[in-house]
Amino acid sequence: MSDPIEDFFGGLAKRGYEPLLQHVIGSIRFDLENGDETDHWWVGMDRGKVTVLHEDRVAKSIARQERSTLVDAILGRRNPMTTFLRGDSGYSGEGEPLVIFARLFPDRSLAERQATASGTATAKGR
Repeated sequence: MSDPIEDFFGGLAKRGYEPLLQHVIGSIRFDLENGDETDHWWVGMDRGKVTVLHEDRVAKSIARQERSTLVDAILGRRNPMTTFLRGDSGYSGEGEPLVIFARLFPDRSLAERQATASGTATAKGR
């Protein structure tokens, strides 16, 4: 079974350029808590050019959350901005890169529509 977090960051690293980040210069470190352990992912952004490292580095923006919260955002089950507003995620440093980076996560309503459509297609195919 693949890991959604590794797939997400690996895909971003493989692309190397992300047009949605073309107006951003900065860095984000994602601190993902999983019990007593904290996993770190660092993303550097320079006008769309993206560098991804699976390590603890200094960043202008730091997002802290449970690992499961980020998985839900990656899979489109939760809106990442809502997790900050509800206190399920926290951040320090610059907020603007986080807001723009959130565009990379699937739209929750779109994910729900796709899931419903595939469930409907499966039910009809029986």
